[in-house]
Amino acid sequence: MILACLSGIGIMSNYIRLQRSQVGQCTIKAKQLHQGYAGTGMSPSYDIVETYRPDFQFLVQTADGHHSQAQGYDAFGEAFTDFSSEQAIIDRYTVGETYLCWYDPSNPTWAVLTRKFSSTMSFDLVLIVLILLFGGILVIGGISGMCYGIWLRLRR
Repeated sequence: MILACLSGIGIMSNYIRLQRSQVGQCTIKAKQLHQGYAGTGMSPSYDIVETYRPDFQFLVQTADGHHSQAQGYDAFGEAFTDFSSEQAIIDRYTVGETYLCWYDPSNPTWAVLTRKFSSTMSFDLVLIVLILLFGGILVIGGISGMCYGIWLRLRR
């Protein structure tokens, strides 16, 4: 549960950072498709699958003309199992060319080439908001109940 909360905080933090990002110009310096592995399913039918994630090294030019080195592609660093679609992302960018990107004005080394995120991430964000909302309601309800109990005791 604690790990899920920490993960949720990280997702929400990147989502908020993405919403306040500014448009810049990014020149691609290098690109590669990272291969990894992830587990799917629940025990006992737990499978290991290959995953792929585009990764770019680029030079960010901020709105005020400063330059910073950055690395990545999207705000969440998601990896997927479809090699062709991830390779197609790599193929869309040419080393040495400049593209629009989005960067954190307080830390331009955090930049992304896309603001899109997957439907899985959208679902995760909605789920996190609902959990936080429900948890908040429970906490407020619990505090209200305690205050009401104290108030009843003091009235006697």
